[in-house]
Amino acid sequence: MPLRSEIVKQRSFITNGTTNRYREVGYDLTIGDIFVPKDGSKSKYRNKIVNEYEVPPQGVVVIFSRETIEIPEDICAYAMPKTSLCSEGILVFNTGIVDPGYRGLLSATTVNFSDSPVKLSADQPFLRLVFEPLSAQELQEKPQHIEPLSQKERKTYINEKLVSARNFHGTFLNIPGTVEAVSKEIINKERNFLIWVITILSVFFTLLTVIPTIIPKDYLPNTPTKNQIDSLAKEYAMRETMTNNIENLADKMTKMENQLKKSKSELDHIRKQLPARAEKPGP
Repeated sequence: MPLRSEIVKQRSFITNGTTNRYREVGYDLTIGDIFVPKDGSKSKYRNKIVNEYEVPPQGVVVIFSRETIEIPEDICAYAMPKTSLCSEGILVFNTGIVDPGYRGLLSATTVNFSDSPVKLSADQPFLRLVFEPLSAQELQEKPQHIEPLSQKERKTYINEKLVSARNFHGTFLNIPGTVEAVSKEIINKERNFLIWVITILSVFFTLLTVIPTIIPKDYLPNTPTKNQIDSLAKEYAMRETMTNNIENLADKMTKMENQLKKSKSELDHIRKQLPARAEKPGP
């Protein structure tokens, strides 16, 4: 069963804590330092530890607690993200169980999933710590006295966490970097293809220039002279004229044939009428 805040205060699990951060169940850890990883930009904050930072959309930061916690051997704690931060689009990762016997700061990696910048600053709550006994017997034990971490111990803890945090990118999934890498790959492929095409064309035109100088003229087709071209043009024109004349003559013959057929038809009509006139009696 989780411990109430009165017992948490009595047992002194938290150093540098403030009264207004104790809740009915547990304690709200606050921000002490903020580490801003590299993000490929020229921001003055990149790869630095600050007390205040405006996290851009998809931005990633590492938060270190202001308070020091010391968990007895018969107690464990649960670290959970603050819902108030989640409501603003800030999601806190690598939370979970704090083992018995742990002493030191707590840290968490956070990502801004909103489409607007979110400001984080020192003394702002970011984790809720809930303490739970491993057995009911510990409730009767005496309070413990916790010495706060020295500056050297605090610095040592932060530096240990920064060993891996410095490899983080400033944006979640490094989307800008991924887009840039894909764009470069596509451009490189297109460039290589164009270079290949240009090379092939260069070789082709070079061969067209070199081949006539290598192959004997006897093996190359003869180029017609101007007179030959003119003669061929005249011959073509003459043939075209003859073709037109033949077509015209054929048209005339067709017309004459039609006229003859018409005349024959009229003559046959006249012949049919002549006997009828001869049979009529005279006056």
